[in-house]
Amino acid sequence: MVGRIYRASECTGYLAAKRHPVPSLTITLYNITGDKVAEDVKIPVDTGYEGPIMLTSELYRFFMKAELPRSLWRS
Repeated sequence: MVGRIYRASECTGYLAAKRHPVPSLTITLYNITGDKVAEDVKIPVDTGYEGPIMLTSELYRFFMKAELPRSLWRS
């Protein structure tokens, strides 16, 4: 089967997640014959990255001054 079986109706918004809100799409689902199955379904967009922001080495060294020693990290 080839073909798109959804239509994006909203491309902004966020869903709650374990650590941080994740971007989401609001979509309408259709079956292969074009019948509407579900409308306004919010789905997460997998960006492939849910961690803290990435910094350059220079910025990391600057912020490292305030970083706790590893022995004090929560486990």
